[in-house]
This record gives sequence, C-alpha cells and structure tokens, in this order.
Amino acid sequence: MAAELRAEVEKANWSEVYAEGKTKFLVETSWFASEERCEVLRRLCKKYNATRVLEVGACCGVASLSMAEVLPDNGEVVALELDPYLAQFGQNIMDKSNCGHKIKYMVGPAMDSLRDIARQCFDGKMKPFDLLLIDADRAGMMDYFKLFWWESPGVLSAQATVCIDITPYKGQAPQVVRGPSSGKLAAMGVGTVEEEAGAGQSEVLWVPSGQEQIDELRRTLEASSEHTVYKVANLLVSHSKDGKRDTDAESQLSTPRRKAGGGPWSEHKFGSPTFSPGLSPSLSHAANPFASFPNDRMKVVGAARWVPPVPSNPVMELRNKVMNEDWAALFAAGKTLTRVEANWSGSKERCEVMKCIMSASKITRILEIGSFCGITSLSMAENLPSDGQVVSLELDAFLAKFGDDIRSKCTAGSKIRHVVGLAATSLDLLADEAKAPDFKPFDLVIIDADRSGMQSYFRKVTTTQGMLAEGGTVCIDITPYKGQMPVRHSTLSDQWIVPSGMDKVDELVAELRSDDKFTLNKQEGLLLVKVSTMPEIAL
Repeated sequence: MAAELRAEVEKANWSEVYAEGKTKFLVETSWFASEERCEVLRRLCKKYNATRVLEVGACCGVASLSMAEVLPDNGEVVALELDPYLAQFGQNIMDKSNCGHKIKYMVGPAMDSLRDIARQCFDGKMKPFDLLLIDADRAGMMDYFKLFWWESPGVLSAQATVCIDITPYKGQAPQVVRGPSSGKLAAMGVGTVEEEAGAGQSEVLWVPSGQEQIDELRRTLEASSEHTVYKVANLLVSHSKDGKRDTDAESQLSTPRRKAGGGPWSEHKFGSPTFSPGLSPSLSHAANPFASFPNDRMKVVGAARWVPPVPSNPVMELRNKVMNEDWAALFAAGKTLTRVEANWSGSKERCEVMKCIMSASKITRILEIGSFCGITSLSMAENLPSDGQVVSLELDAFLAKFGDDIRSKCTAGSKIRHVVGLAATSLDLLADEAKAPDFKPFDLVIIDADRSGMQSYFRKVTTTQGMLAEGGTVCIDITPYKGQMPVRHSTLSDQWIVPSGMDKVDELVAELRSDDKFTLNKQEGLLLVKVSTMPEIAL
C-alpha cells in the first residue's frame, strides 16, 4: 500500500494544488520518501524491534505507512505534519490498508506537537518511542532534537534509535543576497539573477544548504561514547552500542544529558587528579633529535621538552582555509560570481571514496568538471604518480585561484591544471586538444556540476574520440539539490522553487541503463559509470 500511496503522490499536480490554496506551500515530489528510504526505515524498525515510532515531518505519510507495515499489531506511528491537506492526502489508501490504523497524525507546528507529546509522556498518558525520525526544516531540526535529548528525554525509550534526514538543501527556502558580481553570471546566462538593485549591486537568489545545522547535530550524536552513529540513505542513525542506555551512569556526552524530565543535570567530570598531559610517557625524554621545536608550554622541572614534528597536510590546510573563509563577505565585495558555501568543497568522505576508486585501477589522468576550491583535486593529485595530472574545470576564477598559496608549497599542487570558464566551452577546448597525437586520454572523469548540463558533459566526454581512455570511469555527483539554482515557477510567477535535479539524474540513469557498454553503480552520492568499450567514430 505504501507503493500505491507513493504513486498517487507522484501523479498529483502539486502546482495546481498550491495555486488553489489547498497547501500552505509549494510542494515538490522529491520531498516524499523514496523506495530506498522506505526500505531502510523498514529494516531499521525490524532490526531494533521498534514498536512505537515518532516521525517529525511526515508529509503525505509514505514513510509512515512503510514503517507501519513492519510494526507489530500493537505498534503505532505518531506522524507530525504542519499542513492539514498533506496529512489527509493519503487517508483513503491508509483506510484500505491493514496497517493504516497504526498511524496517528498530529497536525500543526512541530514544536507545539512535540511539547504536547512530552507532557503526555511525563504524565504517563503516552508511552515512550523506540524510533525517532526527524525529516523537517533544517532551521528547527536542532531545536526538535534538543527537546528529546536534553529537555524531555522521557519521550524516547532507553533503547531508542534516532534517524535524522541530512540531505543538504532539502526543503530550504531561497534567500535574496546582493553582490556586484551577480551581473557577470547574467551575462554568461548562468544562475537566476534579479533586476539591478542600484549602486552597482544586483540581486541573486541563494539557497543555504543547512549543512551547519546538520554538522552541529552530527557532532552532538558522535560526542557520546555509548552510541554507534552511521549514515545510510541520507539518514544519520544513532543507536546504543550495547542495545541499551545506562541511565544510572553519568552522561558521556560533552554536553550533559538530563537523566529524566525535570531532574538534575549530570555533568561529566573530565580528567582525574592522577592525570597530567605534561607527564605523558611519550614525551618524558629530555630532548628529541627529530623534534621541530621545544614545547615551552609544558611547565616542568628540568630540561626543555620537545614534541615530534608534525608532517604537513596540504589537503587539511586547504580545507581549513575554505571552512574559515567568510564567503558571504567575499560575494558582497564582488570577489565571487555567486554566493557560495564552504560545504560545496569535497568532504573527507568524498576524498576517501575517490582514493578507493583510484586505487582500484592505474589512474594517471583525471578530468574534474566543477572543482570549487580544489580540495578533491588536491587530494587526488597526492595519490597520482609523478607523471599524473588533474585537469580541473571551474567557472569562477576566484575559486580556481583560491588556495594557490597552499598548492604552490606541495608537489601535488604541480600536478593540477586549472581551466576557467563555462564547462561546455572548456570541454570544447579539451576536445580540440584530444585531436593531437600526443594527447593522453583521461582514465577518470568526475562530473560535479549543474544538473542541466550533466548529460551533455557526459556525452561530450564519452563520445569525443581520444578523450576517455579505454575502460575509463566516469563519476557523476547525484546529490539532490546540490548546486541547483532557484527558478521561477512555470505558472506561479511570484513563487520561486529549488528543483532537486533528480529528474535529470533519473533521465541520465535511464539512458545509460539502456546501453550495454555502460556498467552503473551508486556509492556515497556518486553514480559510477564504467565504460567497457568506446563508441565507434564515423569517419
């Protein structure tokens, strides 16, 4: 029945529904739980023997019904939803389902509903929940979590599993920002730019990713030594390592967690009288010939202490520089073409995935379409042989040059070649270079750029003779919403929407699956395409 409800959701014309005033906001089909998400939630419910589920942000109840199908007969899903129309949308299907009676909707602002639930749990009128799913606005996400974790821990059972949607950009509202460089994007036909706002300034719509809130919540969960935290299907999942919480022991969280609603705080005591960093056995020698400098911060009696030299880490240095930069100020000053975010850069996980892909075959030449500040480029360059090269295509000259001071100090930096400009234009340039007899084809191509041009970039790389090596691999970033620009709605001129871009991804996947020469695999937000044979070129 969950599949039937999903089909109804996908068939609905949400633009018309909003235009008729039935929903409070313009809904996107991509907001609803996919089959992959539903299957993961069903498995989590069964794995951790969930009986009671609390879902914050249920939409039309696709995920709610999927979880209800695997709960025991006495199980219940309490689904919180702001919009009455969405809560009622699939009621007829739920009524026909054998599991629909397990779902109870609470309609209204999530925080109001949560406080009502907390009061009922405190008064013993409602049983605690075994599984918590938060799939709501990023701005309120941390507030919802704090309510469970600190203010009202009695809402969750001792063995509760916490699942949080961490898809960047999902459900985020566009914001208008000003910058003198926005007009440059308009001249290139890139992005969504408003009319000139005066004084040399122009306005551009920018979509915050919500990554700051996601990272804050992830750090809070990972601070506990008693819980296992992992990611699956864009969900951050936290569960007790031993299947239980020691409610009598002191909290192991760096920020203390209350033992019970209204009870005293239990603060963790760090260190002990017998522990002293200055008396670490590894630093007990008087001098170290390999040390880089004396550690005069260690106040001890006797000879100077020394610390081992710290090897340089250019990738970490560049990542820190990107994370510490004020990108809003740079855009306001006209340095960047558009308002960018630090989290656009390659994460540690992404860099590790690329290293694994490179280690599986002998990679010497890499083409990266969309490099941002070049963190992934530098990470890959470090793992290339001495004659290897990364060719990075980037639209923004400022971003391409950002970090030149770090790259110039390391050997890997000399293996990177930047090409600045529109990706299509840069690919045409490389196609001309590929005609030369001494041109070396690329073993690995990474496409991390706009979804609208994704298919054309792929076709250009795979059909241009000599550009992709025989048996080469193409990695395509398919993270929903990433890099998507807000666009005016086709029929509602006063509304701006942020497309997920998944329609373009699905279109490309369907095209590739119909061709036997492509082998597809998905990994960590990447679509890996192995090209078995190159296409024949008509002479």
